[in-house]
Amino acid sequence: MIIMPNKILVGILTCHRMDYKVAGVTRDWLEEHNVRLKGVRRIGSRRTWLTELPEGVDYKFFYGTEQKTGKRAGGAIIAPAYERIPDLPEPHPDEVYLPVGDSYEHTPHKTQAMCKYAYTHNYDYLIRVDDDTFMFPRRVFAAMGNWAAHDYSGSLNGGFISGFFLILSRRAMRIIGDAPITSAYDDRWIGDVMKKAGIKPHPLPAPNRTNDKYILDPDDKIDDNAMAVHSCSPRTMELVYRRYKNDVAK
Repeated sequence: MIIMPNKILVGILTCHRMDYKVAGVTRDWLEEHNVRLKGVRRIGSRRTWLTELPEGVDYKFFYGTEQKTGKRAGGAIIAPAYERIPDLPEPHPDEVYLPVGDSYEHTPHKTQAMCKYAYTHNYDYLIRVDDDTFMFPRRVFAAMGNWAAHDYSGSLNGGFISGFFLILSRRAMRIIGDAPITSAYDDRWIGDVMKKAGIKPHPLPAPNRTNDKYILDPDDKIDDNAMAVHSCSPRTMELVYRRYKNDVAK
């Protein structure tokens, strides 16, 4: 039996509308490889790996609620302003609306607000994943004795932990919640914040990618110790989940 700390939150970063283009700042990897994910990715998570979370572990999907508006010139916004996205549906019980931008360039703001939410709701650990991440809950929580001893763990990418799968302690949540945002990439920004706080990244087995397309192919070889993989379409999540359950049952 796995003994849990007081409270663990799996926070899934998502959005109302996928918009990854930020001129001169970010790259749309999926569009570059002509493999833009279709469909609502939250469906895949709800039907697959989220059903495997141990009792006592909570999860929430986190959205932003603001969109960029303002004067345009040649299609570009030259005087940006922000306003609440109109006609937002009421959030489901497993969804949280944050008072920040919903686009990719506001990912650091959204992640920071998620940390503040987890901290104020007294969670001991926040497992932050993207909505196209497939997590292997049994592997993650079987190894809890490993990552629970660290403030900042997950898929190591150079000198920082990749945003698609990272685990933060309560101490790390507080530090991130108070830090000035200095980058459009939340994982690089968090890495800088942790480094300044003297906190080293603790690597866990979770490959940033299994091929050069940035999107997981259902036939890709996945390490038996991998705790998470991405980027997954809902269909891929279901196929990986079937394979995962079959392997566990053997």
